[in-house]
Formats: sequence, structure tokens, C-alpha cells
Amino acid sequence: MTRAGLPPIEAVIPAHAPEASLLTRAVESALACATTERVIVVDGASPAAITRASLPGDGRVELVRTEQRGPSAARNVGLDLASAPWVLLLDHDDAAEPSGVEAGLRLARELQAVAVVSARTEEVVGDDGTTSDRFRQVPVGFGGKALARADDVFEPIALFGASGLLVRQDVLLDGVRYDEDLWIGEDRDFLRRVGARGAIAVNPEPAVRVRLHRATAGNLSSAAHLERRVRDHLVLLERWFGVESERHFEDATRWLLHACARAGVEDRVWSDLVAAARVHGWRVPMKTRWRRWRSRGGSGGGES
Repeated sequence: MTRAGLPPIEAVIPAHAPEASLLTRAVESALACATTERVIVVDGASPAAITRASLPGDGRVELVRTEQRGPSAARNVGLDLASAPWVLLLDHDDAAEPSGVEAGLRLARELQAVAVVSARTEEVVGDDGTTSDRFRQVPVGFGGKALARADDVFEPIALFGASGLLVRQDVLLDGVRYDEDLWIGEDRDFLRRVGARGAIAVNPEPAVRVRLHRATAGNLSSAAHLERRVRDHLVLLERWFGVESERHFEDATRWLLHACARAGVEDRVWSDLVAAARVHGWRVPMKTRWRRWRSRGGSGGGES
């Protein structure tokens, strides 16, 4: 045990073509956590390879290079190397909040939890490059407690993102890893596997500052990303649908239908999502169907 009886941690930071200043910030923020023993940076074949010299000079930083096989594979490389009692997962353009990480560790000790999800601060980057902060608090009744049901990780809220997640080492030794075929929603799938091993604590103090781009060509609301998002969502729906997850999957499916309608995704993507909704008896709202018709230039646009 270290300061105040808190256990040592290691941070895993996957990176692919990162902005140097943001990666430095991520590493330094992880090192600033009082109990950090090591930071593992996993370079997923960045076009300009990350060098050890470009990272903070602390001897606790380790750089590992691997193929570019997506975020899940990169995290798994880091998780395979981690050996501390707890592991902190952090994205390369985010920053840990040391006081929130310590609060999460204390809560985990109190609740005998195997993982901790936390509130977060979102650093929203506008079109002009300026940033503004917004605080994403945990839902009322969640804070300071363990999730009532493991399937609650499928509720479509920011709380269950991967960045800022704390996981206990014995869960990793039990073989829990990310599904490398999933690129979007992989964090919820991973958390559901973790939740099968024990309690997931909900920390009301922000443990991470997450960087979000309000409008970029590659954001997760673009048509290209939505196609991947729908595919991975349908995998999760088939894998984890049940009585306790039904409401969360219905909400997520309706959100995706609305986003796909606005973005004008390909007909096959739209049809697959509509078909999945109908299997479960979830109606496609008239407003969503109208948006779809408009986004496709008034054409049929596939099954509606």
C-alpha cells in the first residue's frame, strides 16, 4: 500500500498518431496520481513513430510499439503488461484528474469493487479551436455506490466510456480483455465482462478530463463512423440483450436510428438497424423516418 493506504496503479495509454502536446499531457497527468508506479504507452503503428525521447523523462514511463489493430487491441497490449494491483485506462488526448483517481480507489476499497467508473469533465473543442468545459456528473442515486446491475453499463450515457476507468488486477488475471473486433462500444462490452466478476463502483468525483471535438470530419456522428457504430451496436445487442438490458438497448437503438437518419448512412446500414429494432418490437418514430427520407434526397432510402 502507498499513501493513505491506497494501492499502486499503472496507467495504460493507447496512442495512434497523437498530437504530441496532448500525449505529453496525458502521461504527465497519469504520473501525477499519487500511487502511479508505471505508465505504459502503446503506440499503434503511428505514421511518425512515437519516440521515448518525446515522452516525459520520468523513468516510470514505458513505450511499447505494436501493429495498428484498433483501440481494443492496443489496450489489451497494455493490460497484458500491467502488473500493479490497479490499472487506470486513459486515452492519449485525455488527462487524468489525480484527486478523482484517488477518490475512486478509496471508494473501491470501501465497496470491495473490482472496477470504478467516474464522473468526468469534458473539454469541448469548437470549430475555431477554443475550448469550453462541461461537467458530466453521475446520474442521481448512482454516486458513491456500486451499480445495481451489471447490465446498467449499456445505459447510453458518458459514464461508461473507457477513459478514466480503474480496473483491479485480479480481474485481468482472470482473463478479461477487450474484444478486438469491436472499435466502438468496446468499453461497454469490456465493463460488462468485468461486472460479471464483481461490483463496479460509481465515483462522483471527476477522474478524467475528456477532450471532445464538437465538429470534425471524423467524429462519431459522421456517416462513416456511424456505419461502424451500428455494426458494433448490433453485435452487443445480440450478445447482451436481456430483461435487465432491454431498456438501455432500446434507448441506444433509438438514438442511433435518429443519428443515422440525419447523417444519411448507406441503405444497407439503415435497413440492418431498422430490422433489429423491429425484431425487438421497437418502432421507428415518424420524425426519424422523415429525417431519413430528407437526408437521402427524398428517395426511398431502403427499409423504413
